[in-house]
Amino acid sequence: MCVCTDEMNVSWTSWLMPSLIVWMLNGVVMAAVLARLFVFGEPVTKPLTASSVSYWRSRRQADVYLAAVSCRNFSACFQWFSVRVIAVCM
Repeated sequence: MCVCTDEMNVSWTSWLMPSLIVWMLNGVVMAAVLARLFVFGEPVTKPLTASSVSYWRSRRQADVYLAAVSCRNFSACFQWFSVRVIAVCM
């Protein structure tokens, strides 16, 4: 026979409320972030800033490098890359 005490007689709200509060807080933060993103949009860098020039320079260099390597077979390209990474790391 079970003896019920006040400690054993726990209401469902005592374990549900903390989880519910955390979920609601997460929802509010997510809604605020999405609202900011949709209202203001993503930041766009100006064309001739240092970060933009650096990005486009490295992208053109990568395109030229990939065109020179011309890996048609992805498994062979991956093997070549993994050998290079292992050689550099050792």
